[in-house]
Amino acid sequence: MLVAEPARVPPGGTVTLVIHNRRDERLGYGLAYTLERWDGHAWTAVPTQGWKGPALLVEPGGVSAPQEIPVPPTDGWYRVTKTVQAAAESAEDIVGHARLEVAAALLQPRPGEDFVVLAAAAATHAGAPGPSTPWRCPLTLRTP
Repeated sequence: MLVAEPARVPPGGTVTLVIHNRRDERLGYGLAYTLERWDGHAWTAVPTQGWKGPALLVEPGGVSAPQEIPVPPTDGWYRVTKTVQAAAESAEDIVGHARLEVAAALLQPRPGEDFVVLAAAAATHAGAPGPSTPWRCPLTLRTP
């Protein structure tokens, strides 16, 4: 499983990629990745720096070394893709995806959706905000 953290990044920031190996065999991977931006209808490729590097391994149940990658200066939803290979020679490539949002402060719909959901935490009975009795009230905003 490919994880990108944080899931929301300011424009021009960096995100850290980590591979979690949930298989019973070693996985091999490199530093190469692809980046795509959701244009409202489909994922569109974003040019990235070509990476050549050593072959790396993730042991069964293990986690890869963190890999920091730059994100574009444009707000939007992005998808990072990495390919790993199982240790067995006959095994097919395994493709992992992680989504992230690049945003300064604006809310944007998730890929494939035309709305955003906002959540607010209520104040406690004493009037002070607190985690003891929070509630969520979804508000859906639809774009024209």
